[in-house]
Parts: sequence; C-alpha cells; structure tokens
Amino acid sequence: MGSGEVLGGGVIRFFVLAALMFLFCATDGARAFADDEKTYVLDGEIYTKANIINDFLNVAFTERNWNSDLGKEKQKELLDSYFSASPNPSINLHNLGEISEGSVPWLAPHIGEKLNQPLNSRNVLSKWDHDRIYVGIDWPRYVTAEANYFIGTWYTYSGYPENAATPFSIKGAEQHYSLFLEAIKDQVYRISESTGREIGIVEPWNPQDISVNHAKIRIVPSYGLHPRNFKNFFEYGHTFSPEDLEPVLFNGVLFESYTDTYFDGYLLPKKDLSLDISICKIDPSLPPEFFIPLLNECLIRTLGLPGMSVSHNSLLSRWHSPPGQNKVWSKLIFSYNDEEFRSYIFSDQSLNLRHHYSDSPKQPAQNYYGAEKIFELDPSQMNRFRNLPAYDLVMLSLLYCPALKSGMTPEEARGVLEKSEACFQFLERIAAKPSPVSDD
Repeated sequence: MGSGEVLGGGVIRFFVLAALMFLFCATDGARAFADDEKTYVLDGEIYTKANIINDFLNVAFTERNWNSDLGKEKQKELLDSYFSASPNPSINLHNLGEISEGSVPWLAPHIGEKLNQPLNSRNVLSKWDHDRIYVGIDWPRYVTAEANYFIGTWYTYSGYPENAATPFSIKGAEQHYSLFLEAIKDQVYRISESTGREIGIVEPWNPQDISVNHAKIRIVPSYGLHPRNFKNFFEYGHTFSPEDLEPVLFNGVLFESYTDTYFDGYLLPKKDLSLDISICKIDPSLPPEFFIPLLNECLIRTLGLPGMSVSHNSLLSRWHSPPGQNKVWSKLIFSYNDEEFRSYIFSDQSLNLRHHYSDSPKQPAQNYYGAEKIFELDPSQMNRFRNLPAYDLVMLSLLYCPALKSGMTPEEARGVLEKSEACFQFLERIAAKPSPVSDD
C-alpha cells in the first residue's frame, strides 16, 4: 500500500471524526438551548429553566456585608475597635471568642478572628452537609455554669415546657413555643421532600437541646429586634447574650429581608463554608396572618437561601420589605428621616423603651417604637404564603442538589445547573404542564 493511500485514508478518517464531533456538539448545544427554553408552571406562573437558574443565583448568594445596616463609617469603626487593642480592658474585645467558649459554646467559634477570611467578601454557597437537620425553638439551651455566672442567674433544666426558656430568652418566651412548633410541623414534610434531607424538630423540653447535639436551626421569639447593635455593644458593655455578641460575628451572612423591628436572621458557616448554625428571629406578637408567612420564610432561609428573589410568588421576595425599607412600619409618630431614626433607636431613651417591652410579652407589636400601623400587605398573598410555595421548594431542591457544593461561587453554580438534568428532577416532578398557546 502506497504512502498516498495511507495518507488519504487518514485524512478521510479525520474528516469523518470531525464531522461526528461537530454533529455531537451541535446536538448537545441544541439540547442545551431547548432545555433553557423549556417552560414550567409553578404557582400558576410560567418560568423557563434559565429564569429559574438566574433567580436561584439571586437567592443562594448575597454580597451584603455583615453590619451593613450600620453604614460604612460605623462598620469601619467597629472593625478598627475590635482588631486593635481596646482602650477599655474590661471589654476584652480581642479575646471575646475565647471568653465566650464557656458561656455560648455554639456561638464562640464564629466570633471575630476565630475565622480569618470574612465570608461577606467571598459571596459563596453555604448549605447543610447533614442528612438529618434539626430545627429548635429559641436560643440553644447548650450552656454551661459559666454562662449562668456571667448573666447573673442560675439556669437549671427541669424538663417541663413551662420552664423551657433559655437564659437568653425574652420574658415569657415559653408561652409562644406551641405557636412556633405547630407552624413548623405543618411544613417539615414538604421541606424534606424537596431537599432530600430528613428534617427533625427538637422541642424545647427535649434533653437533646441541652447537649452538643442541639438543633442547629434556631427560630427565636424576639419582641424588639436591634440587629448588630453597635452602640449598645461598646457604650453599655456586653453580656454573653447572643444578641449582644452579634456585632462581631463578622463571618455571618445576613438575610437580605431582615428588619430592625420584627424579623431578622443570618447564617453562620464553618471554615469549609458548610453551615454550622442558622438563626432566625420573629416577633411572636404579630398578627397570625403575618406571623405564619414570616415563619415559613424563616424555614426556607435558614437552609441556606439568604438573598432576594425577583418572583412575586416567592417568600424570598420583597413581599414584606420594599427596597430601601428595612422596617415594616409605614407610618411613625416620629417625623425623623432614616439617620435621625437610627440615632434615636440607639439612644438611652430607646434602650430603656426596648428593655421595657422585652419584659412585657403582651405588648402588641403594632405599638413598638410608636408605630401607628403595619405596612400595608396584600391579604391574598399572605394567605397563599401560609404554605410553602412550589417555587421556593424548587429553590431548595436546587440548593440541595448533590452536584452543588458549599463554597461554590455563583459562576461555578451556574455552570453546574446549566449542564445538569439531575438537579431538576424535583422541578420536573412537581411542575404543572403549561397550557398550549392558542393561535386565536
């Protein structure tokens, strides 16, 4: 056989292989394009796969800085004060993490420089890496005798619901526990189904909650929120209450829908960026038609979705917190602008007011800070949000797709989802088939 024949055969094979590869790539590309254009009906709305991926990146990631509600100047002041020698030795800021290990052992690893790279600058995915996730009510009861010494009270676990409040609870917190438990129990099956994780509830009087195996998702009754109360932390000293330590949880990931009056929450990841503990606080004196949707939002966000959705069918949207407004009140008896209002809520007068209401569990939320009425909310939407929307269950299913890993960037997550079929199995199962479009 001549060299020309060999060369000719090789060229032919090359072109045949090239043609096959082109055909394969073209088919694969066409399939990907078709997948992007495929439509799904969730909660009566039509979405494409591309819509869903884009919004998942909105809700699973956030660039919001810890203490962002303080403004840049006070953020810098707090960081400078913490990471330099404190002029007041009694505050012991630099050693706060070590001091807190005995009193709030579940929070201490997240204080200040215990984690070296602030998560807020990385904008990465965080999710639970456990097959079974526990939800608990109020702050963890995993405390020590040292905690009792510092807060000036001796906390003993009696095993009875009426005595289940933690050393850090608001007064009368236990009277609200059944309300929280009933609302959570209504939703755990649907969360389990969408995440592929078993969701357990640790009731406040369960001995598990005073051990290292306490529930890591915490839904906390709280009347008067003061997220990351910077001024109180430095000027009034700190206790070992979790809320007083919050300003220095620099690696925390804020829920973008937080408010400073009725709803607040954050994720605390471990060094590998999987979740270690999630906290969500709700004012339990809110009207039931508002409280239940807020608690449902709590459950979704504590699983690792801190951002804001663009879908009005989502509990992760701005359904109760319009842009630029981080408080529910539409009308205040004060005529202050935002800066003056913030100065007020950090004043002695406001602190005394907050302490008064913290000891008055029956004080209606509508009257807190002198509010005249609650922001006008859509009654039909609140009624729909009494159950978890299908849209949000899809977001949870994507987050817990095994192909997505804690620590991924938005670009990495997008790459996985655009190529994955397995991640969309839950969506394929629950989405309604869209009605054919009429030619009329």
